[in-house]
Amino acid sequence: MKLFPSLKPPLIFTLLLVFILLGFLGFNRTSKLSDEKPTLTSEQINKVKSNLKTFSSMPLSSIPLDHVKGHEKQYDEILQMGEPVVDYFIDEFKKGNLDGSNEWITAWICNEILGAKNPVKIWAQDNKNGWDSGRDWYDKYIKIKKIK
Repeated sequence: MKLFPSLKPPLIFTLLLVFILLGFLGFNRTSKLSDEKPTLTSEQINKVKSNLKTFSSMPLSSIPLDHVKGHEKQYDEILQMGEPVVDYFIDEFKKGNLDGSNEWITAWICNEILGAKNPVKIWAQDNKNGWDSGRDWYDKYIKIKKIK
């Protein structure tokens, strides 16, 4: 009993080959997409900028994390966005779009997001791998990660 009696064997073979090729191409495309690093959406970038503005609107303090106090929700919103925030902040450092306390706060956020994967430790005992400012963290991070 034939499944498709009206189809000739070469046609069945051709159709089978087409389905196999389409399946291979589809899986190949999917694997390429999964290799791409996630990035922030424009909405997330606006949220990050807005939250940083909130931190910098606080009264001046010599302790940068004082700017975050009382705004833990905004701080946590940034942290929850994960590693794409680190890539965004690295780009902002590169462009020179950060200043003083914002540099420190963004470096601290990167430090928290990266956790054990952060190659630049704060207050390192050897004083070579530690950082004492946001710009210092960035300079050491790009040097270790060989980012241009």
